[in-house]
Amino acid sequence: MKNLKHLLQPINIQLSSEQLEKFSLFKDLLLKANARTNLTRIPEEEIELLHFADSLYAAQEIDTDAENLSAIDIGTGGGFPGIPLAIVYEHIEFVLVDSAKRKVDFLEYALLKLGLKNCTALHARAEELAADSEHAAAYDIGFARAVASSEKLSELIFPLLKDGGKLIALKGPAEEASEDDRHYTLPETDIQRVLHVLTKEP
Repeated sequence: MKNLKHLLQPINIQLSSEQLEKFSLFKDLLLKANARTNLTRIPEEEIELLHFADSLYAAQEIDTDAENLSAIDIGTGGGFPGIPLAIVYEHIEFVLVDSAKRKVDFLEYALLKLGLKNCTALHARAEELAADSEHAAAYDIGFARAVASSEKLSELIFPLLKDGGKLIALKGPAEEASEDDRHYTLPETDIQRVLHVLTKEP
């Protein structure tokens, strides 16, 4: 995981030895599970860059010093960006949501093995959670990575956010973006990424 430390230098995220061990374990869990069920198509040698670092670059839009933050990751798949962010920011409560039961089964197993007590996994759809008083207007941040258009994401995620909450969508440059978005290039590559951020107005 030395390469991961290097990849995160541009955004000043420094990982402890314990966090690096968790990333290494998560990678092993992901690869073993991927042999049985389709969690990712990204090859092993690119997981640190395209899953771990890419997820953590979303932290550029988070006030990581704020207390009592809660975040929901819709369509999380194999746990991205939620699990990498939960490993680094243990004071933020994360809920990982996916509509595929097999993926949620993996997430629950991975969270147990990683000992992440600030993270839970739910087998559900965003539309269902919006009708649940436990989740409606309950979160400060909503994440989505390559899930849907911004208009659709707003419809799905805004009902889950508190007033003033942020929707942070991780997108590629070919997808919709505006001049207010954060554009960046993943280190040592020509891979361009965009953080598309929308705020839920009161």
